[in-house]
This record gives sequence, structure tokens and C-alpha cells, in this order.
Amino acid sequence: EESVDVDVEGLTLEAADGASPTIDDSETVLNVIASGVAVDGFAINGDTTGGTPTVAIEGDGVTVTDTDVTHSTDDTEMQPSQALRIAASNVTVDNVDTEVSGEGAVGVGVLTREEPGGATGDPVEVDNVEIVNSEFIINDDTTGVLVANTSDAGFVGEEPVTIENNDFNASGASDFAFVVDVDNTGGEAEPGDALDLNAVLEDNDNTFTPDAAVFDLDEFGAILAEVDENEVVNANTGERFDGDDAIQDAEDAADSDETLLVGSGTYEESVSIGTEGLTLE
Repeated sequence: EESVDVDVEGLTLEAADGASPTIDDSETVLNVIASGVAVDGFAINGDTTGGTPTVAIEGDGVTVTDTDVTHSTDDTEMQPSQALRIAASNVTVDNVDTEVSGEGAVGVGVLTREEPGGATGDPVEVDNVEIVNSEFIINDDTTGVLVANTSDAGFVGEEPVTIENNDFNASGASDFAFVVDVDNTGGEAEPGDALDLNAVLEDNDNTFTPDAAVFDLDEFGAILAEVDENEVVNANTGERFDGDDAIQDAEDAADSDETLLVGSGTYEESVSIGTEGLTLE
């Protein structure tokens, strides 16, 4: 039960043969500051507050392999927190299984500032981050992978973040996101351009439970659960509605010129549309 700072360049932290070491703390459990560090074969458990990540990676050229990370938080008023927060380049996350819980919690966050939530702190250029062969257990109100540009340094290179051959499992969860790409550099959130979300969904051998679709929302691009039967989704905000008056409830909550995506099924309700420019699709 300790918090570990790794500031020795090129250090390897590796589980001994036959061992299954666990590191557990209520602060950042593993803070990798140095470059070229390798972490292999651990179980890392964090129960943090105030946007604090369980594992923080700030050194370039870091690899994390064959490791399980569980992350829970009960304090997201300031900013979301991550099981793994990456603010560096040439980082590989390979066969790392994460499970997150708590409103706003994130499995892996790739950010362009060196601070717990990535909203403040020194700008960092980020390139060549690979998230591969891993499993994300996604619970209510959480996100699997968040890619967020919050500084002018930003993401560089043709493919700054690769998400490939991962399993995203949100069975039984509600109000979640598999993958989010957001840009906050202009003073307000908008969809980011660090990811090709269609490639992540269709071409990169990732699996999604339940079935997923790409949504180009007003404030971010995302891979979310596709529209289910007898469900209505606001295509601008991602908000979901079901139940006896799903269409009317979605209409009542919508703003002008928004689009409502209506799933298959029979809706036994009377609908009154008073929202200007609304599209039902």
C-alpha cells in the first residue's frame, strides 16, 4: 500500500516469476516521470479524488504491459479522473485491463497537459501513443478511452493515437462512452481530430458490447452504444430517452435545430413538437 514515483530513466519494474504483486493507494499509485520506463505484470488499484489518476505517465517511451488497473472515484466536481493518464509520446499500453467506476471516470486518458485532469499545467506534445490488446470494463457514467487536446502543443503526427485490437465491454451499463475525442483549445469543447473514430469502430479489430456507432456531437466526437429499440438519442448531446413517452421527453429536452435519432419499434404516445428547427430522424 504505497504511492510510487519512478524518476530513473530506463528503469524496468517487472513482476518476479510466479509473482502477482499488487500496488494499492488512495493517491496516484504509480507516477512515471522518467523516460524509457517499462512496467510489466502488476495489479494496480486506485481509489482517488479530485481528478487524480491511478497511473500517471509523463515520461516519453514508456511501456505498460500485462497489467490490471482498477480505478474508482467519488469526487469529479473539478475534472474527470483516469485509471491511466498519458501526457507523453511514444507510449505503449499493451494487454492492460482496466475497470473504472464513479461518475466521469476514464479508463485511459491521453491528454496534452501535465495535470491530473489535463485541464491545466504545462503543455505537452503527444505523438505515437498505442493502446492495444487491452480490455476496458465500462460502468455507469464512465468512459473507456478519452483523447483530449487541451493545449496549443497538441497532438502531432499523422496518427498520434492508435486504438487497436481492444475489447470494450459496457454490458449492463448506462450513460457511458466507449471512446471520446475532444478539443478544448478554442475556449469551448468541440469534436477533436486526433482519432479516426470510424476506423477505431470498423477497421482496427476492436470489439464493442453492446453494439456501437460513431456520433459527431456538438462538444465531442464519440463512439457510443447505437440507438436501441424504443430509444431516442439526441444526436447533438448524446442524451438518451426511453420509456412510455420517449419521443416527447426527448423533444421537451431538445434545443432549437437539434436532431433526434429514433430507434425502431412502436411508440404508443402522442407527440407535440414545439422546438424550432427540430429534426426527427
